[in-house]
This record gives sequence, structure tokens and C-alpha cells, in this order.
Amino acid sequence: MEYPRIRYGVEAIPTVYQGRKVILLRDRLGYSEDQLIVDPRMITILGLMDGTNSIRDIQAFYMRQTGELLFSDQIKELVARLDECLFLDNERFAGTVARHVESFLKDPIRHPAHSGASYPEDPRELEKFLRNLLESAGQIPEASSDLKADREKIVGLVVPHIDLSLGGKCYGMAYAKAEKSAHPRVWLIIGTCHEPLDDFFALTTKDFETPMGIVPVEKKICEEIKSRIRLFDITGGEYHHAREHTIEFQVLFIGLLFPEARIVPLLCSFTREDYEMRGEVIDEVVAVLTDLIINEDVGVIASVDLAHVGPRYGDTFVPDLVTVREHIAKDRHLCGLLAGRDREGFERALWQQHEVRRICGASPLFVFNRILPENVAGSVLDVSYGFVDQNRSFVTFAAMTFHS
Repeated sequence: MEYPRIRYGVEAIPTVYQGRKVILLRDRLGYSEDQLIVDPRMITILGLMDGTNSIRDIQAFYMRQTGELLFSDQIKELVARLDECLFLDNERFAGTVARHVESFLKDPIRHPAHSGASYPEDPRELEKFLRNLLESAGQIPEASSDLKADREKIVGLVVPHIDLSLGGKCYGMAYAKAEKSAHPRVWLIIGTCHEPLDDFFALTTKDFETPMGIVPVEKKICEEIKSRIRLFDITGGEYHHAREHTIEFQVLFIGLLFPEARIVPLLCSFTREDYEMRGEVIDEVVAVLTDLIINEDVGVIASVDLAHVGPRYGDTFVPDLVTVREHIAKDRHLCGLLAGRDREGFERALWQQHEVRRICGASPLFVFNRILPENVAGSVLDVSYGFVDQNRSFVTFAAMTFHS
């Protein structure tokens, strides 16, 4: 490949391997399970592989920058290794994508993408794992004195989508509270899509498989949503559900705690600028979902994480506990606005902080805030965080409940 191009979805993570600093390349989209370790000096070479530079161009640039001679055979060897891992944007990768998409769309079931890695794939072990999260959360004092009686109906949850081992306390607190409350027949799960969506939303009508069984989709409501959205095809980005974890993790708890419940799985991803440019698309979906909440027995789950801070996310500093506390304080203020149903104040604060603090749950929270009735009682159960690498990069998240 004379003009190599690294494809979208390949991420480079600084790490330590066998006592030396290296760069780990991996595919966050899941088309390839391979990982590739390269010398940090190669990051410059990788950055030049954008489809516009030939191997000779890359060789000359490296010589000018470093004064070192890099043989063309060395670059070709790296390109071959990248191709073998499906990390290049070429016909081989395009064929792989086409096969993945075709297979997913033909299957009526959305199969687990993260069992065995993020949670146990054995049904009994998984149930034990989830029950431990729920039971340990039940021993934690509730953070709000405003919680209503347990049998009041729960109509909304804000829960993390971070790895279950890191966010277990918040998962457990939210779902333990939901288990004790009257709950809806259907759960609309609004999850962050970590990849761009052409039209900001992606609905799937596939039932979700878990190691403990099938959690069915509410087909009637899904079809109604599809028919009422006129500006775009809301199932056009359905393939994004194939590996996205933000709904998969919530479905585990729903299948365990609410075996008669059905789900409406909806991914979304947009920014403030998207809303300013194509707000009519987002407003149409919000209007349809608002009617759904009013006229059907539907509760809403926002599957969201909050701030992303540290070198892993582009910061040049290593966070300390002071940094963590600053972000937790901002999260508590943000969650307080949402719990208090200050719609305008919450939306204003959300967009002000979205890009600065990298709040990946901003779009689901925007929709959640818009469609949830004003006359509900919100409670902040907890705001927490988890370190995600050896450089103390961290993610914050929260557990919240809303009762009618």
C-alpha cells in the first residue's frame, strides 16, 4: 500500500510493557481483536499515515524531523503489521465491515458483545456478580433525605455505563432503589453512542440476549417511534448497537430485576453545535418520546458517564485528588439541577461543561431532562469516580432516581 491510511476507530494508548514505555494500538470499534505494540517514536510515523503521504514521503519527513534514517522496508513492515491487524482503511477492512453489518442486521437478536470480559458469561456467576453489587449498595447510607416511600413509582434512573467493576456502587444503588419501588412495564434506555451518528439517534428493534436469557424489545412502541419520526430513519444507524456497551450493561439489571419488563433501546450522540445547526431533528425525537412517556407505562434510563479527565483523554497533566474533588463538586451541582427539575439551569450548565469536561453522557442527559415530566421527585444517590489507567486518568459518574 503506497499511501497507507490508518482507519477510524484505531486508538493509541501509552502504556508500559516489560518495563519500557510503549504505544498500544487497538480497535475500539471491535472489528479486530488484535493489538499492536509499537515504539513511542513511531507515533510520528503513524500520524503521517493519513492517505496523502507515500512511504517515501514518510521516510523523508522522519529524516528531517529526527536526523535518523528510517529504511523504507521498516515502514513497509509496519504497514504490513497494521494491515494484518485490520488497522488500515483499505478494501480488506471494508469487506470485513460489510460482513459484520450484514450479519448483525439479518439477526433478530442483539447478542452480548462484552460478556466474559466486562462481566461473567456464566448465568449463575453473572447473577451472583449483580446481586453482590445490589447488596453492597444496600449497605451504603442514602445520600438524600428527600427519598419517598419505597412503593412510589419510579419513572427515571440516571446510571453509569462505565465498566461494572468501577461503577458498581452507583449501578447497585440506583437499581437497588428501583427494585424496591413500583416500576414501569417498559424501560426506554437512552445510551451514549461513543461513535458519531449521522442523524444523532439510532433505535434498534432487536431483542437483547444476556447470559441469563432474552430481554425483549417492546415492538409496538418501537414501531410507533419509527412511524412518527419523519425527518430521518431512526433505525438507519442500528448497527451501532452491535458493540456499544451503554445499553448492554443496563439490560443485565433489567433482565435480573424486572423479568416481565420490555425495553426500547435508543442510542444518541450530538453536541450543542449539532443542536444549533439541526435542532429540528432532535426536537422531533424529543416530542415523540415526550408523548410516549405521557401516554404509555414507560420509565426512562439515562445510561451516562460524566467527566473524563487525564492524559488518556488529552490532558497534559496527571490528575491528583484535588482535581478529582473539583470535578465531583461540579457533578453534584449538575445533578442537583437535574434532580430539582431546573430544566433551563441544567441544560445551560450541561452545555457549558460538555466539551471542557468531556461529558460523554451530555446528549442522553439533554433528552432525559427534556422528556421527563416536571412533577417528579429527583434524588441524587451518589456521585463517584474511577481511575482508568496508571496515569490517574479518571471518569466520574452518578446514581439518581426519579419518582412520580
